[in-house]
Amino acid sequence: MANNNGYGHGDNQLTTCTKLALDHIDIDLENVQGFDSNAFTMKLFDDKDDLIYFHVVFTGETPGRCDDGKRYFFAEIVGKDKPEEVRMWKEMDEESENCTVENCIFCTGMWHPLSGGSCGYKRKKKKN
Repeated sequence: MANNNGYGHGDNQLTTCTKLALDHIDIDLENVQGFDSNAFTMKLFDDKDDLIYFHVVFTGETPGRCDDGKRYFFAEIVGKDKPEEVRMWKEMDEESENCTVENCIFCTGMWHPLSGGSCGYKRKKKKN
């Protein structure tokens, strides 16, 4: 039985987006946890774009790794009324500096891949 929040099974936006992304990527992970999510539309830029865009960051551990095994992921998911389709995903590694909180015009303070590829991407200015 679906509830009225649009996600079903009592899940919230973060949990639903994390589950969709996890189903989409081809990596064996355990102890998966949603970390952050945001939803926005592109109506301001394209009034014909009826999609809702969801950005999600989640973590998971690789079974059998000797180190702590925690890995960070970003995914962009779209849907008409709720999260439905994974458009892109990338693994992020804070130590290699391939992620930033400063390159999306819609998400404040949320980790995104430095290389972009998601809706709302703004190129990070290089320091002189």
